[in-house]
Amino acid sequence: MYKTLMNRRTALIGMAAVVLAGCNKGGKQAASTAAPQRERLTVDEVQATFVGKRWRGPKGTFYFSEDGTYTYTEFGSTDTRGPWVYEVKADGELASDYTSYIFYKVDGGYEYFHTRSRKYYPAKPA
Repeated sequence: MYKTLMNRRTALIGMAAVVLAGCNKGGKQAASTAAPQRERLTVDEVQATFVGKRWRGPKGTFYFSEDGTYTYTEFGSTDTRGPWVYEVKADGELASDYTSYIFYKVDGGYEYFHTRSRKYYPAKPA
């Protein structure tokens, strides 16, 4: 019985070694599902990139005007929602009474964190 248990243990160790070796073939890193590296934009970067310019989220276009109001137009619609009042906080957050937008550089582009939905979305300057 001891010999049978040792054979099973040896077989399991061997299978584990094969699986682990497949994760790192040829010295290359295995694909990672880790979250993207985000770098928060400064207030100057937010103002230069997203204030006074139209930019696209996943479902529509935003316009944060320099007068402290913003609007939103859904793709395929001619109806513009808003204007709503917002402020630029010292850390670059664009904050309204209902939600805030926090911008990040990620993978050569931009994302924003939408505080009301608690989700990250792509942000593309138009």
